[in-house]
Amino acid sequence: MAKKKPSAPPAKLAVIDYGDLVGDLVSLLEMARRASVRAVNAVISATYWEIGCLIVESEQRGEGRADYGQKLLKKLAADLTTRFGRGFSDRSLYKMRLFFLSHQNISPTLSAKSTVQLSPTLSAKSSGQDSSPPNMAIQELARSFPLPQPER
Repeated sequence: MAKKKPSAPPAKLAVIDYGDLVGDLVSLLEMARRASVRAVNAVISATYWEIGCLIVESEQRGEGRADYGQKLLKKLAADLTTRFGRGFSDRSLYKMRLFFLSHQNISPTLSAKSTVQLSPTLSAKSSGQDSSPPNMAIQELARSFPLPQPER
């Protein structure tokens, strides 16, 4: 059996000052945290916009918009709060609805880009239509809400 030749000694790694290493790691982690916060905020904004869109879509297909809308928001608030906890009061849902209405120009062809199929609304079911409300992947929609990077 042939003897293994001793391997060459490892190349010397550049000596990095510990303080510089800590500084580099701190910078990297702070940058990653800022990027994460921006990404989460963009996804939350996109989700709230989409919730507002679905509420408006539902109201427009319903009868007696104002009365139906108020009842809808109260019922949604109760159901979503039971399922997800705080953050879905009728007032919050109303604000999400307004957010959508004030930013309808985010994407004019959301239904064409939709990657998630939701069940048809009640009015669509009753009319025999099988149309889904405008929806798209939240990640794609989040790109429509670019958030500024904080200044340091």
